[in-house]
Amino acid sequence: MRFRIGSAVVELDFSFFVMLALFLMLQPGEQSSWMIAGVVVHELGHLLILWLWGIPVERVAFSCFGINLVWRDAGTVSVLGEAAACLGGPAANLLAAGLLFLLGFSAPGEVQLVMGCFHLLPVGALDGGRAAEVVLRRIGGGKAAKIGELILSAGFLAPILWWGVQLGKQGNFTLLLLGGYLALSLIWEWRGKSLRY
Repeated sequence: MRFRIGSAVVELDFSFFVMLALFLMLQPGEQSSWMIAGVVVHELGHLLILWLWGIPVERVAFSCFGINLVWRDAGTVSVLGEAAACLGGPAANLLAAGLLFLLGFSAPGEVQLVMGCFHLLPVGALDGGRAAEVVLRRIGGGKAAKIGELILSAGFLAPILWWGVQLGKQGNFTLLLLGGYLALSLIWEWRGKSLRY
């Protein structure tokens, strides 16, 4: 489904609703509400930075890979502006975590903290990976940036997958599934089907 909000096109893919339904079935209770609130805070952080830098949002796409923002660049966005837009979501999560901890809401604060730190990892489609690509693109150009990003992502993914296997032997498959998802998104992206915003 597609519609417009101002100049931005909003795309809702069926896979997003399937993933959301699975998440709510597998994670019942108030913690799922905190996680959804974390996603909202995260995306609002990106949107706030884009607005502050005067970067217009062209598209907001909801899919099983998450929520992706696409902005109009036209060569006018500085490296700092682009990196700030990439890191605005994790920054919003970390600020929300600090505020929640100060107010005594430790469980929702922990969710915000984990979400913010997780998205700072320099892996593929995560915000840290996007920010790393911005910097690498500036240093070495397009192809060198892609190769550097792949090496950096693999360097962080390998221990995540290894620990996921170790935890899986004890019956906890969460980290392994997460690492597999990140590896899949990295492969998807490397094949040219960008998940970036």
